[in-house]
Formats: sequence, structure tokens, C-alpha cells
Amino acid sequence: MVRRVAERTDCAVTYYEDFPYAGAAPEQVRAVLGAGGWEARLTTLSEQALQAKITAIACYRSQISTFWSNLDELAAQVREFARKVGGRRLAERYWRPQHCL
Repeated sequence: MVRRVAERTDCAVTYYEDFPYAGAAPEQVRAVLGAGGWEARLTTLSEQALQAKITAIACYRSQISTFWSNLDELAAQVREFARKVGGRRLAERYWRPQHCL
């Protein structure tokens, strides 16, 4: 419901690929974005920023056993996804409507 309201505000919408959900189900990201009209924007992450992200994800203890067998696996998969998104760099991806760029 919040998403639908936000999408009515013209250019205010930016979608963030939330890991592990975007990594586990990239087809769902494509389904939300539809056939086109969106452009990906990358934000490069420093090693310190990636470590902060891993630490923050680890705070959600209930998710660890759902997605990972331990904290080392969590860290490795977050790092792998950040490299995949950024090519050879660590990055996160955001999606914006093309008409708002």
C-alpha cells in the first residue's frame, strides 16, 4: 500500500535492491520494475561501509538461520552480492524512473 501511494508522487520513487531478497529472487526485482522505464544507479561501497552493512544485517538474528548457516556465510554472501552488483567493485543498486533522471 505504501509503495502504491509513493508511486503516485511522480519522481519520488527509488527502489533499493535489498539483500538477501534481491539476490535470492532477481526475477521478483524484474517483476516489480516491469518491462522498462527504469534505470539502475550504483552506489559504491567502501570496505568500511560493507562491514557496517554486514554488522547491521547480523543484528536481525531471526533471519540468520533462515538465509545462512552462520555469520561467516552471511558475510561471504553479502560481499559476493555487492561484487556482483558492482562488477569488480563493491556496490549497491538503486532503481529510478528514467523520466526522473
